Amino acid sequence: MPTDTTASMPQAPRYSLAQAGMLLASMMLMSLLPLAAHGQSLPTTSDEPEPPQEEEPHPWTYDMGLRFSGSQAAYSNWQEGGVQSVAFSVALNGEARRTTEHLAQMYRGDFRIGFLNQQNEPFRKSEDVLRLQMAQRYIGDGFFRLFNPTFASVLRTQFVKGFNYDEDPFGDDVNRETPVLVSNFLSPAFFTQSLGLTYEPAPWYMLRVGGATKQTIVKDQELRPLYDVDTNDFLRLEAGAELNNVVDIELMENVRWRSTLNVFLSFNEIESPPDVTWENNVSLRVNDWLSTELEFVALYNENVSDAVQIKEVLSVGVTFSLI
Repeated sequence: MPTDTTASMPQAPRYSLAQAGMLLASMMLMSLLPLAAHGQSLPTTSDEPEPPQEEEPHPWTYDMGLRFSGSQAAYSNWQEGGVQSVAFSVALNGEARRTTEHLAQMYRGDFRIGFLNQQNEPFRKSEDVLRLQMAQRYIGDGFFRLFNPTFASVLRTQFVKGFNYDEDPFGDDVNRETPVLVSNFLSPAFFTQSLGLTYEPAPWYMLRVGGATKQTIVKDQELRPLYDVDTNDFLRLEAGAELNNVVDIELMENVRWRSTLNVFLSFNEIESPPDVTWENNVSLRVNDWLSTELEFVALYNENVSDAVQIKEVLSVGVTFSLI
């Protein structure tokens, strides 16, 4: 008799209607997970228009760089002569910006310190900058779309002690031996607040004009006569008008020039010339990490010196982009 082969063959699994429905739902869920992970919305068949979504605030943009510069010279049996020297500096610069429909914010920090050593002399300070800046601009309509009401503030001081190695600048009857202490942290510090209008017709040019107050702070009492601050007070307060002009432009590929001209006219001393600070920085970037910088600063403040003060620094360094 022929045998029933169907009894010995394995039977295909059988699913109930409920089990099939659960399997289909699981497959649909698995196919939708990638969409959910990427934040995409599912297609809908509704004819009703979706409600308008609120515009997300503009994000902050950050820029921060760390720069190391240095030089070294050594001589042994060098008939032409020379002085052994070591010099190095560290600079940290950072900026944060945020622009919304009616408000533009900018916060900037500039920190630099450098030292040099020649022959067997002790290390001397070659560069020392501590500067904090902030500006908040209201972007309105009509006139205030072109000229933005702005509140700005700048603090400029240094980190460590500075000395005059050539002469005694006090000009009094005290017999001081060189080097003479002439600066320290917050001695001096120049703190300025201004309220005015900003005109920025192009991304590379900005002009701000307005009323301002300026405080010359000298924490160390013995240094106050150098900066025309009363010995029994720690600051000199001035009120006046300020002009701030900034040019930041790429002259050619990898060559950038930033120039800042700041003029402060004190109403307390209207017969005196205004305080002027003109800062220039030309940066030549060789590649992503190697760059050359030329800095030139000229400033005039009759309360500090009758002459124009000038600083020039040429450096080659390694730059790291932190943000």
